[in-house]
Amino acid sequence: ASVVVVGTYERTLCGWDLRDDSSFSPAFNHPAHLGPVKSVALSGKYLVSGGSDEEVRIFHSRRRTEIGSLMRHQGPITCLQFFRESHLISGSDDHSMFVWRTKDWECLSVLKGHTGGVIALDVH
Repeated sequence: ASVVVVGTYERTLCGWDLRDDSSFSPAFNHPAHLGPVKSVALSGKYLVSGGSDEEVRIFHSRRRTEIGSLMRHQGPITCLQFFRESHLISGSDDHSMFVWRTKDWECLSVLKGHTGGVIALDVH
């Protein structure tokens, strides 16, 4: 089944299941952040969200429960992108990107050098 996930200005993550008949049914509504949600990404069993509170929140997408959070950035999390299911890259207004290994959520690398905030990223 497919799910549509939305991060809101009201600090929540909302999800809807997409049914076979193309209709939607409410699936979850999590209070995810202390400020507006700026980015979301979904890959396999993980759903992550980034907020203006400088945290990346990690959820188990099937169980719809929170697993933990990543707190290394020094600015709002503006973009998130999975590489396969093995890595997550987070970008921030703090001018950096972090590469996280998803099996233990260890930070493997910090990519710096931007003169402004990172507003988008992609992996292919």
